[in-house]
Amino acid sequence: MQKTIALKIEYLGKSFHGWQFQQNARSVQAELEAAWSRLTGEKLRFKASSRTDAGVSARGLVCHCTSQSRIPISQIPYALNAQLPEHLVVLQAREMAPDFSARHQSIGKYYCYRILNRRMPSAFLRDTSYHCSWQLQPELWLNEAPILIGEHDFRAFMDQGSPSPSTIRRLDYLGLRKSGDCLELDVVGSGFLYHMVRILAGTALVMMAGKLSPEGLKEGFLSGDRTALGPTLPAAGLCLERVFFRDEIFGNDDQAAYLKCARGEFELSSERIF
Repeated sequence: MQKTIALKIEYLGKSFHGWQFQQNARSVQAELEAAWSRLTGEKLRFKASSRTDAGVSARGLVCHCTSQSRIPISQIPYALNAQLPEHLVVLQAREMAPDFSARHQSIGKYYCYRILNRRMPSAFLRDTSYHCSWQLQPELWLNEAPILIGEHDFRAFMDQGSPSPSTIRRLDYLGLRKSGDCLELDVVGSGFLYHMVRILAGTALVMMAGKLSPEGLKEGFLSGDRTALGPTLPAAGLCLERVFFRDEIFGNDDQAAYLKCARGEFELSSERIF
């Protein structure tokens, strides 16, 4: 009997050239589909809630497939993980309604960009953070970031190469936390443009370094001038933390949870610095 199965997965971005299948590069989608084929004999397509770029990690990406496998849903994570390479793990599985779509039914996403702010780099965080050795002043960014909240034209925060027909997006939350030697930029929104979060992080970085004025941020944002804002920071520092849906799927991922994150109410142990 055919059924629709949703998976919640996590992976370390450095090991993959993004989510989407590519002919000559290793991708999360290809590895997941190959593992499923070895396990069940089925050749099928997994579709994801977000197509993360090369080098971007994920703690809570949701994807789905339609399968005739008789493996009990509760056993799918264990069975698949035995077939998957390191740095890619299935956390949970759930049977969904036949018309479920991880991509089209998601209502928002939560990303975090991690900046390691100390003199020396880290042997442990080099694959999941961006190292900045000079002193930063977070208040310079925090005082101006609120102008970006809401529904706006974010074309100044998009790199070339995006197929998106519209550059209008809704940003519901921008926050900054201090966690040890790291500054973590939390970004919550309904959807994002090509490299948008990495450009937000780069813009925050140059503002905290005193290299972009409040007037420069406003002018670049309102004019749509990409060159007026900060650089696109490397993919290694970015992680897709959570995907939200109208109804709960894997826990703490429904509309109520999204609204909490949009208010900055995260279940995190690190200290918020504003």
